[in-house]
Amino acid sequence: MISEQRALLIDCHDCHLVGVVNVPERPIQRGVMIVTASSQYRAGSHRQMTLLARTLASAGIPVLRFDPRGCGDSEGPVRGFDELGDDIASAMKEFFIQVPEMKESVILGLCDAATAAAFYGYTDTSVTGLVLMNPWVRPSASIPAAAAAAPRGELDFWMGVGATDAQFAARHAMRLRAGDTKQALPQRMLRSLECFDGQVLLVLSGNDRIAREFCGLLDTRMLQRCRRVDIEQANHTFSTSQWRDRVAQESANWIVSW
Repeated sequence: MISEQRALLIDCHDCHLVGVVNVPERPIQRGVMIVTASSQYRAGSHRQMTLLARTLASAGIPVLRFDPRGCGDSEGPVRGFDELGDDIASAMKEFFIQVPEMKESVILGLCDAATAAAFYGYTDTSVTGLVLMNPWVRPSASIPAAAAAAPRGELDFWMGVGATDAQFAARHAMRLRAGDTKQALPQRMLRSLECFDGQVLLVLSGNDRIAREFCGLLDTRMLQRCRRVDIEQANHTFSTSQWRDRVAQESANWIVSW
């Protein structure tokens, strides 16, 4: 499918964020926002985000990719991946303006950008899906200790039918805990995913320490809520054309499947 690609300037507080939107001639109602965190060199592994955007757009999926403040071509000081909420919100608002046919969105990110997507997803009702590629969960403390401290049973409680006022209050409390920036990173990641009501696609590399660390956090209950794709032998950034194409195919098929 033919798509139009155009550059954008997105207002975020006193800064301009630089973005590119791919709009198919007949866009579906579910778009994809690609988030990038940290300072990245565009000719290297992150070139795949450009290629991924074009592949998704060819399938009728509108895509916005952008640089947060302090990253790439955008203005402002460098910000941590756990400080991108305002940047994502500003870009999301512009995304819906640029593609009025859209009704909902999916956020896609690699590594620390995947973690940023999880932190944001449950806060925005327009976000109905997350594509998390090798999420970053490495804390200063050990992962087993932080994972052991994470709450259990809250997701089962909330997924029961017929929510009462007490359940809504508990749900609100869960969201407050998920937003606590002082907690260990693995614990915050788990709580953010537990608060998210939408669909989740996990894309994990078979030859990546970051992916293995993330898998160590997941229990059976959490995996039941997600579709998991393991790409054997792939490195952290899916740096070959074969691995990159597999990511694009799995993502596109999943996005239009629900």
